Amino acid sequence: MTVQVDLSKGLAVLHERGLLPDSHLCAFAAGSLARGWGNATSDVDLYVIMPDQPSALGASSEAVDLDVAEMGVDALVVDGVQWDLKYWRTSQIRQIIERFSWSRYEAGDTGGANVDMRQRDLIERLLHALPISGQEWYDRNVLEPLRESAMIPILVTHALQTSDTFIEDAVGQMAADDVHNAILAVRTAFEMSIEALLTAHGEPGRRPKWRPNRFRNADQSVLTFDEYWAIETMRDLDERSPKPWIISVIRLCQRIAMEVNINDAPR
Repeated sequence: MTVQVDLSKGLAVLHERGLLPDSHLCAFAAGSLARGWGNATSDVDLYVIMPDQPSALGASSEAVDLDVAEMGVDALVVDGVQWDLKYWRTSQIRQIIERFSWSRYEAGDTGGANVDMRQRDLIERLLHALPISGQEWYDRNVLEPLRESAMIPILVTHALQTSDTFIEDAVGQMAADDVHNAILAVRTAFEMSIEALLTAHGEPGRRPKWRPNRFRNADQSVLTFDEYWAIETMRDLDERSPKPWIISVIRLCQRIAMEVNINDAPR
């Protein structure tokens, strides 16, 4: 059963408790509840974008690998639902988006995809954010620059390269009769191939959580859900004779790589 949250009420509570300063530029919800996938144990993930001038942000802070090297964090409970707040600076958002420039992509630089998990979570959620304050600022300074960037090609290329690395591992391990590690390697290769496929169709991600939902949302015709789910759950793996399954997954990953078109992203 999905859970609905009154985000407008939460916004009022944030103002009352001084957790949403007047100087903020934008606030948006993201994650499962914002996308209608939440359940009774889900939290609201709220991102608050602040100007660059120094100010107290959140009850504590967490390190991020950026020029401004930390983000503020806080939390509160609204009607029994926990709200997790993350405060980001405009310069941090700009720096993240700049990592996905077309010049970097054309130079073969996919480093924008290889960032710490806090940045990665933010990147994956920006395309599906639900602004509850500062919609115009978000559209102009976040959504439009991202859609015009090389974010999708960079993330897809990085995922396919990672998949290929694990396929090579699986082939070598299988040749050495190291089937247990070959299974794990090809399983990871498949996960990265699926992420490449989903990202190419507007559903970027890296965590397995909510991957089935993102798969259903992606407008693609490369794999059916049943084909995907059979490998995701390793349904057809015969532990007594695993090599045929390993080979079939390798071939599926290679087919996905052939089908994914990274040149359709806007520029």
